[in-house]
Amino acid sequence: MTVDGEPHLLDFGIARLLAVSADGMMEETHSFERLLTPSSSSPEQLAGGPITTASDVYSLGLLLYRLLTGASPYAGAPNFRTNPNTVILHYDPPLASKAEGIAANRARALRGDLDMILAKALEKQVSRRYQTVEELSAEIKRFLEGRPVKARANSELYTARRFVRRNRVPVTAAALLALAVTGGIAGTLLYARRAEREKEVAVKRLGTLRRISESLLFEFNDSIKDLPGATPARALVVRRALEYLDEVAAEDSSDPAVQRDLAAAYIRIGNLLSAERGPHIGGPDAMANSIKGYERALAIRQALVERHPEDHALRHDLLESLWMVAFARREQGHLGEAVALLKQRLAVLKASPQKNSFDFRYSVAATDSALSEMYRTLGDRGQAVAFAQRALNERQILLKDYPGNARAQRAVGLSYDTLGYALASEERYADAAETFERSLAQFTSFAQVSPANSDMQRNISVAEMDICEMLARSQSARQAIPHCQRALAIAQKMRSADPQNVQTREDLASALATLGFAARRSNQRTAAIFWQRKAAAQYESALAQDSDATEAAGGFADTLVELAEMEHKLHQPSACTYLSKARAVLNKLAANAPADAITQDRIRALPDTIVCP
Repeated sequence: MTVDGEPHLLDFGIARLLAVSADGMMEETHSFERLLTPSSSSPEQLAGGPITTASDVYSLGLLLYRLLTGASPYAGAPNFRTNPNTVILHYDPPLASKAEGIAANRARALRGDLDMILAKALEKQVSRRYQTVEELSAEIKRFLEGRPVKARANSELYTARRFVRRNRVPVTAAALLALAVTGGIAGTLLYARRAEREKEVAVKRLGTLRRISESLLFEFNDSIKDLPGATPARALVVRRALEYLDEVAAEDSSDPAVQRDLAAAYIRIGNLLSAERGPHIGGPDAMANSIKGYERALAIRQALVERHPEDHALRHDLLESLWMVAFARREQGHLGEAVALLKQRLAVLKASPQKNSFDFRYSVAATDSALSEMYRTLGDRGQAVAFAQRALNERQILLKDYPGNARAQRAVGLSYDTLGYALASEERYADAAETFERSLAQFTSFAQVSPANSDMQRNISVAEMDICEMLARSQSARQAIPHCQRALAIAQKMRSADPQNVQTREDLASALATLGFAARRSNQRTAAIFWQRKAAAQYESALAQDSDATEAAGGFADTLVELAEMEHKLHQPSACTYLSKARAVLNKLAANAPADAITQDRIRALPDTIVCP
């Protein structure tokens, strides 16, 4: 004991007692020239060589070996009891994972890094061993932290580092350090390795889930979205992808790529539930759930753009979300908010450094077109026409600069539609009919390239309906009917091909109603009543499935009014029933969207000649 109270122990064991080890070997303390315990001694101790801190490392290696394997490293040596000196000097102990009698699960835990750490600690040649207890401790710490261990490096890298000081580090301190590091080491190391493996498996699993989700959302969903009859398959695919992404996001919410995919899934789910003028499945609270998804996507995308303002792809995603939420707000009747969101979209576009790119110009035109629809709904017909004409001009120039571009071709056709609706709101029916004919020509040309594209077939059907209605309103009803018949044929075909898509039912109802309207204008009253009754049945069925479809509800009200007026002229009491239903539908629309000027116009136009009890 030093004056500072530090104990110094000359060896691990100097008692002259007989003891039996856990593996059944007799460990006898012999009277050598130096007093020591053979099973705890280093080769240089037995050979009479210099005793350094590396000797303590060897002794600690022996202790660790026994703690981890439950056996002595010399257990396999047949003559240890009779000639321990020779065994210690020349016998190479097996790797820890191959120790005598070791259990298979423990062997797996030791195989690899721990094998190498113990082998290095038990090197016969002092220069190849860890030179200090601290080195051994640091190596074990590296293993526990999952970092590469030095023992796995090439042996040339391990040049002996001798210490000037030849005094041995106190054996008791060394033993305490070893026990502190290795206390319960069998369980601790095993669990550390197991946790590391589980983490690797989890990371791989999340990566796999994300790749599956990306494939479902983008590759598979986008490849089938325009195929007739694909709506239920798309709904299943997108819902499953959303489940996977929710799971991935719960584990790793900070990854921008995961967040981006998650937002895209919310958008697609919303579209499938209640997309206006697109394939959707409806259902209870479809609009509320779709809007919830759109808003979650918008929040995610706004946060991503704030963190990565220079990322063009993220900014493009934000533009999509602003668009979706704007139209959702319109459906809710919040037209002022819808206009504000579209103007915010224009502001984001104007901040873009890529003002000459196709995407920038396409998005500006699309926003102007959307603003035309919003102003038309608000009753600002002049603004509606102005924005529609501006969008058409922008898109025509874009198509001229990118001839043959499919998106530009389709956009020009849609712009003719938007302008036609704006002109119709000013009761310029002949001009509107001419504009819709240009839309039809654009879509027909495009459909020749892609005849199986259901979106393009629908655009053709809608254009035919619009031409039919405008011609009927402009005193050319007989010319109108062939257009309605062609629209009806396409709508019936699409309905048969995709029966679970509620949009096809709404389109069929609209085609029937427009044909009925044209028949009435052509003085074909019987045919008109027949078609309008069929239209009313389709509308009723569609709205039972998709109660939030405001455009379909407006069409249903128009059909009911048409039936009421025709039945009234025939002195049928059912006229009052139809008129009452129409009023109820319009009142509901007005309550949901009091600023909707189109609904208010419909209410004002209700016939006052029908007197009901």
